[in-house]
Amino acid sequence: MTKNRTFLPRQLLARLEQPFSPKNFRIVVQMPPSPRLPIAPTTQRPNVLPSKSQPLTMKRIIFATASIIGPFFLAAPVQAVSQRHLEQLRTTNKCVNCDLVRADLVSTNLSGADLSGANLTGANLFGANLKDADLRRASLGNASLSGASLGGAFLSGAFLKDAFLRGSNLQGANLTSANLSGANLSRATLVDAVMNRANFSGAYLFDANLKNGNLQEANFSSAYLEGADFNGANLQKGNFKNADLRNSDFSEADLRGANLGGANLGGANLFNANLCDATMPDGSKSRQGCQ
Repeated sequence: MTKNRTFLPRQLLARLEQPFSPKNFRIVVQMPPSPRLPIAPTTQRPNVLPSKSQPLTMKRIIFATASIIGPFFLAAPVQAVSQRHLEQLRTTNKCVNCDLVRADLVSTNLSGADLSGANLTGANLFGANLKDADLRRASLGNASLSGASLGGAFLSGAFLKDAFLRGSNLQGANLTSANLSGANLSRATLVDAVMNRANFSGAYLFDANLKNGNLQEANFSSAYLEGADFNGANLQKGNFKNADLRNSDFSEADLRGANLGGANLGGANLFNANLCDATMPDGSKSRQGCQ
């Protein structure tokens, strides 16, 4: 009869099978004596880590695994929002460089608020009004901004990696050099927004509206832009390498010097687009629009 086998990750199993040496750690557990069974006196405590001659029991696996991964959980305390800073924001509409990590600001009216340099990582700003707010250099990684109003907001240099901005309104906002890599901006409105040198690599912009946006040297590499509207946008020297641009609208757009290498342009509208010196998906240089 085949004995039941316990499967572990290869690296952990190799760690468990190592013999004791000064270079390896040893976990020792002092088990309390049973009141029913006498235990012969010994000076050697039981070794939890098995050697090659010891069977790999579930108890040893649990103790050894906990000892390896446990310290990582204990060493990373959960950071909470500063109630003092939260109250300051609600009272004065200003909180520069504040700690607002994971703050609950759902549907809050923060129009014109000064949050420059604030840490809003993981904050819930669903449906919040941030029109004309100052969020320069603010940290908004993993924040929820779905349906939020950010029209005219100042977000230059802001960190918005993996933020959720689906359906948000960023019309006329300033996102110069902002980091939006991996962010979800599907169906977001970015009409007339300033996004020079912004990083949208790997971001999701399905059906996003970027009409007349200023996007010089913006990075859209490996981004998902199916159905996005770039009509009349300034995309000079933009990077669209390996981006999904199916059914997107680039009519009247300025794509001079842009990199479209490896991009999927299936069904894209390039009517009257200026593609002078742009690198096309096949690696060739376009002369369309060159004088």
